[in-house]
Amino acid sequence: MKTNRYTQIHLELIKTYEKSLEEHIAYLRQGASGDIEIAKKSAAENIDSYISIWEGYYKEFHPEEWQAKLEEERQKVQGELQDKICKIDQKLEEQIHRAYEAHKKPIQTPTVVKKVSE
Repeated sequence: MKTNRYTQIHLELIKTYEKSLEEHIAYLRQGASGDIEIAKKSAAENIDSYISIWEGYYKEFHPEEWQAKLEEERQKVQGELQDKICKIDQKLEEQIHRAYEAHKKPIQTPTVVKKVSE
């Protein structure tokens, strides 16, 4: 029967598209994970840089303020890091949604075109 064969081919096509979508989503997540690691490394470097620049000054001239200033900078950098991670997560969700939509269109049941007799 042509209908069963058509259905079988269509199901195989859907499975192929689903596998492709899963691979694409895994790739997107891996990229986002790398972006998050880069953001974390940057935040740690920013804190280290702040310490190397200001620690001597505050310890010598304003020792009572050093811990408060350091904690303030850590919170600032932590907030910036959290914002970056949220943006990366949002971008990832948008990319996954677009990938899903792009893969969904080709696997929708195509319309059957009847051959017109000439």
